[in-house]
Amino acid sequence: MREYGTFVRLKNIEDAESSFLRLKELGFSYCHLVYKPKEYCKEDAIIIKQVAQRVGVKIVALFAGFYDSYTKWDIYGDYKIAGINSKKYGRARLKYIKSASVFAKELDVSDV
Repeated sequence: MREYGTFVRLKNIEDAESSFLRLKELGFSYCHLVYKPKEYCKEDAIIIKQVAQRVGVKIVALFAGFYDSYTKWDIYGDYKIAGINSKKYGRARLKYIKSASVFAKELDVSDV
């Protein structure tokens, strides 16, 4: 039988248990974790991983994005400030994504 999952967005680690329990109530056992803290840290990864395991949820990917919200989503100017190629925000965003990769490794997740 094929298993399915969906996104789980955590605004903070205190919401992990209720979010993973809700996922299970909906009939899912897998998720892409959306978690964008100001700073990724090993301690948060350990807690999130333990809660997911206790509830019976497998995190298969981390959706990291960027912590900032400087992107303007339109067809005229977003290409100037979107993504890691932004001259103004690119360096900080790349650093953030790299830290997300280290965080994902602590979760035993290979896809970011």
